[in-house]
Amino acid sequence: MLHTQAEAARVEKVEAPDPSPSSSLAGVLYTEDGRSFPYHECVWCTEGQPAPWLQDTGLALDEKGFVAVDDHLQSISHPSVFAGGDICSMVRHPRPKAGVFAVRAGPPLLENIKRALRGERLVRYTPQSTFLSLISTGDTHAVASKGHYLALEGAWLWALKDWIDRKFMRMYQDLPPMPPPGGLFPPPSSSFFSTSLFASLSSSFSSSAAARHSSPDDNPASSSSSSSLYSHPMRCGGCGSKVGASILSRVLAKLDLPLSHREDILMGVGDDAAVLLPPAPPILQVQTLDFFRAFSPRFDPFIFGQIAANHALSDCHAMNAQPRTALALVVVPLAATENITEALLVQLLAGAAQVLNAAGCALVGGHTSEGSELSLGFSITGEASPSHLLYKSKTKRERVDGIGPLCVRAGHPTGWEGRKEEGGGEKAGERNAIDAGQETGARAPSSPSSPSLPPSICPSYVLLLTKALGTGTLLAAEGQGKGKARWEEGAVASMLQSNANAAKILWEVGQATAATDVTGFGLVGHLGEMIKGGMGEGESEGGNEQGGVRVRLSLPSLAALQGAEACFAKDITSSLAPANEHHAQSLLYFPSDDRPPVGAAASATTTTTAKIKSHPKYPLLFDPQTAGGLLATVVPERVEATMVALRAAGYGAACVIGEVWRVEKGGDGEREGKIELVLDEVGCVGNGRN
Repeated sequence: MLHTQAEAARVEKVEAPDPSPSSSLAGVLYTEDGRSFPYHECVWCTEGQPAPWLQDTGLALDEKGFVAVDDHLQSISHPSVFAGGDICSMVRHPRPKAGVFAVRAGPPLLENIKRALRGERLVRYTPQSTFLSLISTGDTHAVASKGHYLALEGAWLWALKDWIDRKFMRMYQDLPPMPPPGGLFPPPSSSFFSTSLFASLSSSFSSSAAARHSSPDDNPASSSSSSSLYSHPMRCGGCGSKVGASILSRVLAKLDLPLSHREDILMGVGDDAAVLLPPAPPILQVQTLDFFRAFSPRFDPFIFGQIAANHALSDCHAMNAQPRTALALVVVPLAATENITEALLVQLLAGAAQVLNAAGCALVGGHTSEGSELSLGFSITGEASPSHLLYKSKTKRERVDGIGPLCVRAGHPTGWEGRKEEGGGEKAGERNAIDAGQETGARAPSSPSSPSLPPSICPSYVLLLTKALGTGTLLAAEGQGKGKARWEEGAVASMLQSNANAAKILWEVGQATAATDVTGFGLVGHLGEMIKGGMGEGESEGGNEQGGVRVRLSLPSLAALQGAEACFAKDITSSLAPANEHHAQSLLYFPSDDRPPVGAAASATTTTTAKIKSHPKYPLLFDPQTAGGLLATVVPERVEATMVALRAAGYGAACVIGEVWRVEKGGDGEREGKIELVLDEVGCVGNGRN
């Protein structure tokens, strides 16, 4: 039944409805004229309402509170503000709040914003006066109306609506591949904007903090230097590409840098170079450098700064070193005004500073330049005791204390033989008697790996990975517009998780003998570096005078970030993945590959290899990771305790992924120095499987 001339006023819920099945009234609707209508279900459809915060913007609003715009979709009171869709009302062409008007306003809105940035004449836009409404009745039928003259119903209208809806959704699902990056100096028409519009935008990017920390001479609003620099037809290279000093002064004044006043920092930000007190012997200094460009133009610069800093710190964590100072290297994209550059730098470095401060690492300087794309990196200087460092290279380790990470000397699987304690000459073997926790950084005692089992049965070490894999493919999907928000959210959360606590747990609880962080070269690439690092100089890969190692890696045991396998299934991979896979082929060994390729054996070989390469987690081996987890070798007896500690510390994706065997030189055939891929779970720890 249709009631006309019945303006709804309110509804009242029936507090104690009749419990019988025949009576299930839920409430009563009252109209302005005093009538009432009992109902079982009420669907209340209301007109779109403006957001309350619009009242505080100072923008001209219409009588209902929506932003008032002209035929250019430009605010009638603030020409630098554009609006389209439900948030605004066109003064000369008022329309009801409907999705069709919002969608149709998108292209002219974008066109006029681009024209305004280029200082060109804006285009007028007149929205359509009527539109076709299709409403499904829920039973594969639909009703249609247009204006005051057309009203239809039928199953064919539902089919039409379904076709229109699916076509619309495909526009946002079947997207083209990522476009190649532009050149260093794009045409001025596309990248160098007129400053006419940004003259009115200046206040949007300025803050009270900037005003407090700047003088009239370096304020871009009152300085001609801004106009002359940012309207110049050519942007220079060399030192001519540096960001202006006034911008940097204002940015640094807004950053929280509490560690810059530490006693060991004699000179820091503002000097030509940082001057630091060296650590007291025997403490060593550790230096590392990481740098990369932003994932996509739309990526939040604050979060990008956090991730870049976390990624750079990870090398120190992988070596069980304490980060102390950082130098920043920043490339900001060419911008139309100083204010845009300043706002970007503040967000970028504020995010980075937050992560550095939490790690106890002081930002002591850096360099900022203009370029084609946003990029950020850090040079990190850390400190560590010689007896606390973790390595992936035996030869380099022997320069410090004569012990290698994977090829550990017989009888000392924890790698403590011959280590000197800080300020003393005790052997590390004597220190093994110390209970865990009696001193900072001390390990729990251990014993040789399962002495009751032959070395060919139980591995020498177990491989642990502290984070899930897949950031490379997920970021590629995001760049192509084929990812999902929840996938990106999971990848960002993983990249923001610090490796600091994981390193401490691997050292103190797991008694790790070697470690590295999994980053750009992928899991296999970095594992290969650990294998090679355990071999003597001047020998072929896979062995030395004492022997080498072989690694067994379980594909099913790898932890994958949500969405990573779905991206691989769609052939979405990082641009670096093919190079990683090509490099890894010399490191991989497939089961049965050493059998004669004759008859049934050849069939078995082909089948096994094909199954491995078609496994949904196989591409994870080569996926480049940003701010990836730590990969470490742990003695089998400490695996369970280590996994419990890692998960308690928030590393929920930590997993056991493989096993490492020490082998005599030439005693394990082609598997020596190789990574053997298997399709069964890791299970040798405690059950004797080989």
